[in-house]
Amino acid sequence: MIYHGTVKHEEAACNVSTPACAAVFCGLTSEWVIAYMISRELFYFLKFNIWVWWGTGWMIYHGTRLIEDDFGLVRIATLLLIGVAPLTVGSWGYFQRLRVLWEASSLVKGDQEKYNRLYEKLLEEQGDELTALAEEVADSRRRLVQAPPGLDDQIRHLMPSKPDIKPEGGGEFSRLPSAASAHSQETGETTPASMSALHPSSLRLLSFANSGHVTPEFVKSLDQMYNQAVMLDFYMRKKVQQWAERSRGMFPSHSSGFHGGGLISWTEAQEDLSLLGEIRFGKLKSPSRAIEKALRCYKNDVSRVVDICRQSIGFESVSALRDCLHHVVIDPEVGVRRLVNRLDPKYDAASTSGYRDVKVNLIIRNRATETLGLDRHVCEVQLITREFYENKTAEGHQRYVQLRNMRSE
Repeated sequence: MIYHGTVKHEEAACNVSTPACAAVFCGLTSEWVIAYMISRELFYFLKFNIWVWWGTGWMIYHGTRLIEDDFGLVRIATLLLIGVAPLTVGSWGYFQRLRVLWEASSLVKGDQEKYNRLYEKLLEEQGDELTALAEEVADSRRRLVQAPPGLDDQIRHLMPSKPDIKPEGGGEFSRLPSAASAHSQETGETTPASMSALHPSSLRLLSFANSGHVTPEFVKSLDQMYNQAVMLDFYMRKKVQQWAERSRGMFPSHSSGFHGGGLISWTEAQEDLSLLGEIRFGKLKSPSRAIEKALRCYKNDVSRVVDICRQSIGFESVSALRDCLHHVVIDPEVGVRRLVNRLDPKYDAASTSGYRDVKVNLIIRNRATETLGLDRHVCEVQLITREFYENKTAEGHQRYVQLRNMRSE
């Protein structure tokens, strides 16, 4: 650049500024790309940062024209500084990110090796059943419930559809009395506590908002999703109990803690009330984790957090797990939206630190859920073999949470 700058004063501005401008462009572009690789939140923040760099550079560059500098070295140095500075900062951030990810992987290395040994043993003892399970999942995926016309294929919560029920005597429609009546007619039971305990004002969050719209809308309120999840949890538990009864399924016990431990057969629990009281069903995902997931993974789109209402069923064998999956798929009141088979030999379990299960995202559609506006709320069922469930520990879960935080997931 200095060599070309000394040829002619007039040529200096062109010959020297061109590579300097290229350095600016490369530096800012690199910062943007590196930021995207590190974190989407950082990427969107740097949209503003990029314009700040360019604006500052433009003012300094043109301001230095007032300085008497035959070779334009001040302008060259300014442009290079503007280009090299963000590139240096971005590169430093990228390598720091690599270091953090390496530390995160080392953190769960022991858990991953443990789960890999469990799966190798499972593959050796029940390889044929795992192959049959993979075929069952592949066949079931062809019958998944597709998104309504006009929407993408992302699995999301949709606003409740408008029920074909009109309030008696006019006035504003209230879902609660109709839903309670529908629930009692279908199950012969009284209104569930989760429904009757809701304050009437909270039912406004369950109201339909897409009447008159051809294309259904996505849920945009986390409050609304949790209102739906609280009420749907009752029907979800009923469903997993039915599936467990038909497929020799088991549920976690209170004495085993929140991660790992013993499982109780649902068939035996129905015969022994003391065992029935020991069963611990899944709880709703915590609001703080739902917010984290929406921010880190889904660009603030809460409708894509589809595991707020969730349950898990354990099994002695892959055969029993496959039998349960079959009952879930053919259930006339269930619409399966997504199937993830982590027990498939082709699945890369590195993202889950070696842990494996079968995850089913579904919607429950019956008269009660439709009347309540819950028939479009997506929930999740995890089907787990005994080996994997009993080897889960609270310490291992804490390490996984730390890994998840380091990955910004």
